[in-house]
Amino acid sequence: MLPAAMAWLRIAEACFPDEAGSLAQGLLTSVAMLVVGLERVFHLDEMEDRGFALLSGGRRPPTRQTVGAWRRHIPWQAADAFCRRTSPWEWIRGQRARVGFDEHTVPRWTKKFSLRKGYLTTRNKHMRCEKLFYGYDLESERYLLLRATPGDVELRDVAVRLTQRVLAAGQPRQLRSY
Repeated sequence: MLPAAMAWLRIAEACFPDEAGSLAQGLLTSVAMLVVGLERVFHLDEMEDRGFALLSGGRRPPTRQTVGAWRRHIPWQAADAFCRRTSPWEWIRGQRARVGFDEHTVPRWTKKFSLRKGYLTTRNKHMRCEKLFYGYDLESERYLLLRATPGDVELRDVAVRLTQRVLAAGQPRQLRSY
């Protein structure tokens, strides 16, 4: 886990802006949360484990405010660049791949930036947001790629490009997309 996390950190340093100096702790905490099974960032308030602090790149466990602020300030272009550089194409290379494409809408409440509005099903309204479109390998049950976009983009707008990306980068023997 640690060598992979450090490799991701080097890639993230090339992709993400880090004016606040919280990139290393934000990314390493996000990885460590997956390893120990913390599902939500607010669970960090209950974390007092020194080992977790070391895994997350600090002497003390990070606060949810630090990690949450780092996550909220990641531009979609930076997230997209990071995901393009870390996609695990070796999982489907030369294989019969079944890939499902779906979207996740991330609401943004900022007024600092002009964001396009998209439809949020959880709130049943249009509001400022960004969208994450992902490809999920149904055989290995893992994410293959992620594409971040402004909020007004629909799955039908990126489906062909996502499929082309899987074919070009993953080079599966056969592809079924869902």
